[in-house]
Amino acid sequence: MNDVPKSPHVLSGRKQLCRVSVVVPFYNRADLLRLTLESIQSQSFDDFEVIMVDDGSGDGSKDVALEFESRDARFKYVYQDNGGCASARNNGFTHSDPRSEFVIFLDSDDIWHPLALERLLNHAGIYPNANVFFSPWHKIELIGHLGQSLPHLTKRRVTHVQLLRRVYGPSATDQDCEANPLKYMSTINLFWSPGAVLIRRCVIPPIPFDRSLKNCEDWHFWIRLAATCQFIPVDGLILYYRKHEGAKSNNPLRMAQQMKLLFDKLIDDPTLTPESRAVITDGHARQYGALVVYNRMMAIESLMTGQMRDAARFTVRSVKSWQMGRTINSRYTQSV
Repeated sequence: MNDVPKSPHVLSGRKQLCRVSVVVPFYNRADLLRLTLESIQSQSFDDFEVIMVDDGSGDGSKDVALEFESRDARFKYVYQDNGGCASARNNGFTHSDPRSEFVIFLDSDDIWHPLALERLLNHAGIYPNANVFFSPWHKIELIGHLGQSLPHLTKRRVTHVQLLRRVYGPSATDQDCEANPLKYMSTINLFWSPGAVLIRRCVIPPIPFDRSLKNCEDWHFWIRLAATCQFIPVDGLILYYRKHEGAKSNNPLRMAQQMKLLFDKLIDDPTLTPESRAVITDGHARQYGALVVYNRMMAIESLMTGQMRDAARFTVRSVKSWQMGRTINSRYTQSV
């Protein structure tokens, strides 16, 4: 087992107050967790605490977390029986210092750029009235040692604007998202990893994430924030998003089921105004409209290349997306 470098914070003991609370939930991540925690420890900005929430792991993840806790006073280990990611994030938020100004939820399979917190906090200082700050990320394959293999394993840079253009076309810009975050966040989850998003604690509800949502709990959280908060895009790379077989976003069927549940919850949310629910409905309907076009194009391409099974599969998806878009509009009409 590799040694974790001793931190000067161990010598001074636990800080009385920190500026940023970092919540890291994990479940059976012994193979990935170390590099994530090293990336936090390597930050140029060091006034933070780390709440590591063990969601009932059965592998060696606990040993990795306890190793960091024993060597760095900023790291705190919390155990809970397995309850899912939303439950672990909520528990970590509860155990964080209520006096910290900002909170960030970092997934245990993602890696921060060494300047991540510095870049996010610089923008927070420029925009004191904004509450949410977000940045692009890089998708990478499974990794080597931090600082050596990462630059060579970068697959591609992904930005929120690229995601928006999948639905709204090439004219989508940073300014669009900043001006109307609810509209665009309702269309597509712009934040694939919450670790690229810094949030002022004052706008986070006591229970941030809905435990009944197993895949879209973060998207649900972002949409609710977008209904009342200003979102600010941040220049510069913040996070490396690790795509691997164990990632829960790899299951498209489960994601589709959770998206429907997500929409139903938002439409029935009494804290949202009718105007906000109308914007959310339009965003979801646009997403399914884009899926209709995409799957239709893929079906035609498959037919032209003789891939009949794929053509049939994409045709069925196109029809189902069209049906879901109609259902969304009907569902909202009945709720108002």
